[in-house]
Amino acid sequence: MADEQTPAAAQKQLLLQKIYVKDLSFESPKAPGVFTTSVSPQTQLNIRSSTQELGPNIHEVTLTMTVEAKDKEALLEAGDAIDQACESCHFTYWYPKK
Repeated sequence: MADEQTPAAAQKQLLLQKIYVKDLSFESPKAPGVFTTSVSPQTQLNIRSSTQELGPNIHEVTLTMTVEAKDKEALLEAGDAIDQACESCHFTYWYPKK
């Protein structure tokens, strides 16, 4: 009984007509050196979807996926380097000259 479908539900179909990659980006700023280390990065996966009607019974469905891998130690080291660069610039251009 639960498997029985109404006539209207039985007639609806989803047909994938085209699958394509609209935009793709991959960044690995420390490659290839990152592949020679035994880092266990913190990873995060975000998935988002949206739809747009293109015509009668035609829809574009966009699936956006973002994967981030972060190395906490490298992030702290980068923060130190950025701080040193900022201080150097401040001493040169910002702080009043004595």
